[in-house]
Amino acid sequence: SVVNLTLNSTDGNMSITQNTQINLTGTLVTGDSQIELYREGTLINNGTTLISNLSTFNVAGTFNITILYMASENYTSSFETHYVIVNDTIKPNMTNLKEHPSDPATYALNQFYEFNVTVVDNVAVDKVWINFNGTNYTGTNIYNKSATIFQFNRTNLASNTYNYKWYANDTSNNVNESAQQTYTINKASSVVNLT
Repeated sequence: SVVNLTLNSTDGNMSITQNTQINLTGTLVTGDSQIELYREGTLINNGTTLISNLSTFNVAGTFNITILYMASENYTSSFETHYVIVNDTIKPNMTNLKEHPSDPATYALNQFYEFNVTVVDNVAVDKVWINFNGTNYTGTNIYNKSATIFQFNRTNLASNTYNYKWYANDTSNNVNESAQQTYTINKASSVVNLT
């Protein structure tokens, strides 16, 4: 027996981006029985001569597509396999930006300042960093508070307005950045007692 498998009319592997729909087509070239079309080992169509399936690939990864002819009395079994490589193009999502103490703060000696961001990704977050007042802080400067919450800390900042922006990339090297943020620390009030 002889079978043929095409992915969007291409007789070979195919690379696509997430959420793309392609036509998987199996053809019986020589044989006298049914052919079966599989996606990752799951039967998605069967029939004689020509079968197809319009499939959407929403998740990044490599997917096995196989057309199979089972042996019959007159023909031996045969198969053809191709792979659909689905590339991740979705940037990490950054939400829930928080500051403590809340903005605007009032200067206090040895005050601890905390900046948080929640970062999630459809595959996996690789790195999170912050540009705080013109300096990038990465690695050990960013504390992973939980699986999705990242924290940057400063102590004893002077009264000023500070600009910062969060960045994140995933394991597919898709990079995202937050909008520019500001954090203001006002001067402390001075109290003078005259006696």
